[in-house]
Amino acid sequence: MLVGFRTSYILVLDVWQQRWMIGPSWSEQYVYETLFVVLAEFEERCKEPERARFIYNLLLIIFLQGELRICIKSLWRLRNSMIFKNYIEIELQLGNIDRCRKLYELYLEWFPENCYAWSKYAELERSLAETELARTIFELAISQPALDMP
Repeated sequence: MLVGFRTSYILVLDVWQQRWMIGPSWSEQYVYETLFVVLAEFEERCKEPERARFIYNLLLIIFLQGELRICIKSLWRLRNSMIFKNYIEIELQLGNIDRCRKLYELYLEWFPENCYAWSKYAELERSLAETELARTIFELAISQPALDMP
């Protein structure tokens, strides 16, 4: 079943990329990505973590393409921050700690001012008894030129 699911989403991604080359408006892009988010959340509620994971992965691909091509408004950035949060939560539920670490690194690469992401990443490491790593993460957070909270 997941094979057909992947094929369908690969086709959707192809259509998305073709449309992207034409240059969708900000509102069109927002609608398409919102549909993906709604679908991923639906899969989570249906207890289908593998499907939700696949959709979040597609969202990150789309997000990274968009981030490189256009200047994004703050609402769009906030929503994409939620994509990271949801994707990390799915990976935590599946027990994929290494993937969570990679996602947190990517999250912080794109949102270095996000105090929530820094603290959750450090909290994850502390929960894994990685005290030194957690301390290092907090030190990196403090050294950021700008943070979204005091």
